[in-house]
This record gives sequence, structure tokens and C-alpha cells, in this order.
Amino acid sequence: MKDSSRRILWLPLVLALVGALFCFWITLGNELTFCQTAGCSLYEDATLGGISLWYYGMGTFLAAAVMALLGSCRVGTWFCGICLAVDCLLLTLMIFTVPCTACLTVAVLFAGLYAAYRKESQSDAGKSSFGHSSAHSRSRLLLCWGLLWLMAMVQVAKGEMGSWVMQGKEDEAAVHIYVSPSCSSCAKALRVFSGNIEVAFYPVAEKPEDVAMVARALELHAQGQPLHLAMAQAFKEAPKAGFWANCSPSRLLLRWRLLRNQAHVLGAGSQVVPFIEYRGLPSAVAKEADAMEVAKLRKEAEAAMQDAHQAKPAPHTDSLLPLNPLISGACSGASPCPE
Repeated sequence: MKDSSRRILWLPLVLALVGALFCFWITLGNELTFCQTAGCSLYEDATLGGISLWYYGMGTFLAAAVMALLGSCRVGTWFCGICLAVDCLLLTLMIFTVPCTACLTVAVLFAGLYAAYRKESQSDAGKSSFGHSSAHSRSRLLLCWGLLWLMAMVQVAKGEMGSWVMQGKEDEAAVHIYVSPSCSSCAKALRVFSGNIEVAFYPVAEKPEDVAMVARALELHAQGQPLHLAMAQAFKEAPKAGFWANCSPSRLLLRWRLLRNQAHVLGAGSQVVPFIEYRGLPSAVAKEADAMEVAKLRKEAEAAMQDAHQAKPAPHTDSLLPLNPLISGACSGASPCPE
């Protein structure tokens, strides 16, 4: 079936060109400054058949732009509808893994492009046998896409909020410790790790009264007390807060932050504190591993020296020693060195 109108579809054309330029910009190695989710790192190198998905996206937008130049309302609507259905599958994948902000931006462009084509198709004079029969299904497609996109955005919002750190730098710390002021084991962890620049501390409220203790510990810590002493003193004082104090904006904000930390601990599958996360290999553990390796090498060297002293001298001969073709004296990356 041929379209009755061959006018240029300006809105679909502009959206398609914007989408193609965005995908091309990403293929040049650029990144969105607001794309800080784990999905941005997960999907940035995704390929299909050895070709980056961003090239597929760019080709799709360019095809939609050609249809807009030709005024192909109906073909463009069906084409963008198929693309939007595929995008729904990708949104579902991101919901069950991690979302990518750049991918969600492209998803908005796909939805806008489909809606623009749909509008042009409905306003076309020759839509009598096409628009009325499939408009309802296309509306369902947009509704389904919108729900999936909102669910992915909720995941992005949750990831951006994250946990609230009380001391330490979240991005640089190798050890992340979640502690409660009323936990004796947490107090031991605070004494051992407090002041270590590679450790970040996150307070958790195990009991309702822990909120007031954390608030008091924050005051003492701001006055210059080390964190472990501030927590210990707050536990001794066991401050009580009245109804209005608990409803103050600062206390409500603190409750929200503690709730986020507790949600992280529970989401990680833990029911107890202190909850300790290692990100990378801490320097203390690395030093201990190096010391163990040095001790092992020293022990092997001493054993080799003892074996050399106990070995009998080989008889003198003028002939050359026979070569064993199964023994190699060189190491290469292609094969391991012989033992």
C-alpha cells in the first residue's frame, strides 16, 4: 500500500536526526556527565555480531529519517512501532539488571519518534483503512513502554541515592563498614578501623533509640572527636528525643539516610551488623599476602640450598651432557614455564 502524501514529515525528521547524532556522539567515546549508573558501564561496550549497539541505533534513526523525508507515514509508523517493541524488551532487561541513563535517553527519542509518526499517520487523508484498525494497539504499546521506562527510572533513582556515609570517602574507600551505635561488635570494628583512610563508615539504626544516638554522635564528631569515641559517648549518654524533635526536618532527613543504609544491608542479604564490604583488595590485606609470599619464597630457597649442600658432586666428564628435548629453559606467554 502506498502513502497518499509525499510531504516531508518535519517533526519525525528532527527527532530521527537528533537520535542519530546522539548515537554517533556516543560511538566517538563520549559519555553523559549524568550517566553515573552501573548500567552505563555495563552496556557501553555491548555488541551484536561484533558491532556496537550504538551503531544499530544510529542506523535505525537514519532509516526513520529517510522515511520522514519521503513522507512515508504508514511505513514509518510500523517501523518505529517495531523498534519501540524491541526497546520494551531492552527496558525489561535493564529493569532486571541495571539501567543505563544514556540508553533511557535513546528510549525517549524512540518513543517520541513513534508518537510523531503515529500522529502524522492519523492526520493523513488516506488513513481510513489503517488508522482506525490499529490505533488502539499502538496506544497500548506506548502505555507499555511508558510503564517500563518509569520502572527503569525508579531503578536509576535508587542507584543515585545509594547509601549515606558518615565518615570516609565512598568512592575511594576499599572497606565499607555498616555499624550501629548499640552494637558491641560494631564498637570493636570502630576502634580497630576508625581513622583509616581506606575505610568508610555507614550508620544503621537497629533500634528506634539508635537514631538519637547517631544524631548525638554526629554532633560530637563535628566537634572533633574521633568517630569511635563519639559513638561510644553517644551510647553512654543514650539521649532521648521528644515527639517534636523526632519530627524536625534534620531528624527526618537522618531517619531517611539511616533507612537507606539499612536497606542496603538487607538488600545484600545480611541480617546483622557490622556488615563489611570489601571493594578491591585493601592495602593491609595486600601487604599480608606479599609477606606470606616472601616467607614462602624464603622457605623454598632455604630448602633448595640444603638440598644443594647434601647432593653428591657429579663425576667429571669431558663429553657434553645430552640434551633432553622435553625440557625447556625459556618462558613465554604462550605456554607456562616448566616446574
